[in-house]
Amino acid sequence: MRFRPVLLLSIFLAFNFVAHAADEKPGLLNRTLQTLHLAPRAKKDSVHVQNLTLNMDVAPQPVKLPETRQMKVTLSLLNRSKKFVHLEFPTTQRIDIVVSDKTGKTVTRWSEDQSFANEPAYVTINPGERIEYNASVATRDLVAGEPYTIDGFFPNVTELRIQKTIVPEK
Repeated sequence: MRFRPVLLLSIFLAFNFVAHAADEKPGLLNRTLQTLHLAPRAKKDSVHVQNLTLNMDVAPQPVKLPETRQMKVTLSLLNRSKKFVHLEFPTTQRIDIVVSDKTGKTVTRWSEDQSFANEPAYVTINPGERIEYNASVATRDLVAGEPYTIDGFFPNVTELRIQKTIVPEK
């Protein structure tokens, strides 16, 4: 008789693991262990805002300063809802990338050497689709071994902002 609850518990745990293995959210067991501070929290690599998921990729990784003159920063925005999402932009600028040092001082801003027209526009993202924006950021002012924060955002939507910390190597 004691075998039955153990069997049911192990089936539940196995199902919980399989059902949530590919999902972004941890399963019930992981969330319970994280609440009790018995399991490590997952590193936050994306930002979720109203059924939108914003991700940032920085290439190359690791950034080796003598070899790398520019980093490629890619912002991708995924529409996880079942409705169209409309984003309004007052200019032709869609994204901005700011690299800051550990004190918060801006080292470089991607939009400084770009030109944008004052042409308002809408961008529509279909349900389940994503859009990607790429930017090349110079590494000439970075120092090896120092941490830098890369801040990627949509200038007109304050909630759509993501940060990533890098430490360039020599």
